[in-house]
Amino acid sequence: MNDAVTKQGPREQKAERLFDVADQQAGYFTARQALEAGYDYSLQHYHRERGHWTQVGHGLFRLNRYPEGENEDLV
Repeated sequence: MNDAVTKQGPREQKAERLFDVADQQAGYFTARQALEAGYDYSLQHYHRERGHWTQVGHGLFRLNRYPEGENEDLV
């Protein structure tokens, strides 16, 4: 297997950690969970501004690439 394909850099590792958290919560995560995954507040702002994350409440976000469920209003 090609090492260049299997190795992940710090950015990819952070993204994977956050996705793993959000995946357990229907695509949602808190600012604190993002911080614990390695996203400081300036990076959180960056991802909101770039449209990677949607802020759905105070300190509550959703990954935009995560598929919406049929009962999204109940989450």
